[in-house]
Amino acid sequence: MLQNAAEEYVEQEEVQGLFCTELSGERPDHCQSMFGGNMHWPFTGDSSALWNIPSATNGCGTGSALEWALAKYTKGTGGFSGNLNEPSDGYSFESACNTHDLCYSGSSGQIGCDVAFHDTLTGICGSNYDCEKFADAYGSAVKIFGEDPYENAGKTQECREFKNDMKENCSDVSGISGT
Repeated sequence: MLQNAAEEYVEQEEVQGLFCTELSGERPDHCQSMFGGNMHWPFTGDSSALWNIPSATNGCGTGSALEWALAKYTKGTGGFSGNLNEPSDGYSFESACNTHDLCYSGSSGQIGCDVAFHDTLTGICGSNYDCEKFADAYGSAVKIFGEDPYENAGKTQECREFKNDMKENCSDVSGISGT
């Protein structure tokens, strides 16, 4: 009985190893260049467990240094609070921006995501004219500049899903845990 259990365990380990090798071969090509490094999991030759993939949401804006400087030096201009998440005091756009990020990650269609985003922002503003100016500006910005972020969000999500699949299914192969 013990021998049968041992043979079954070895067989399961072999099947899992073959599965993980096969799964590793399904890695989207763009992931390594976006998040990869030179380190690899020894048992699969795959570095996906080590990828540092950013969160799917980041509030309003891209987080770039240029954006930070622009926000800092335009504070007070046109009623701008200096905070991209709350451009008009008392009206937070952060949850709408995060929902928009998730919509992009879901590859639901850029136009639909952008329209829903603008509608949500104007709903947050109610009838506050100053807030509506920012809602219109944010809505226009994603329509004009959103193509690349939309494509990158979809690619990033593919990598995130692949990493999670590898971590869930292959992290204990050969007794090594993924991170």
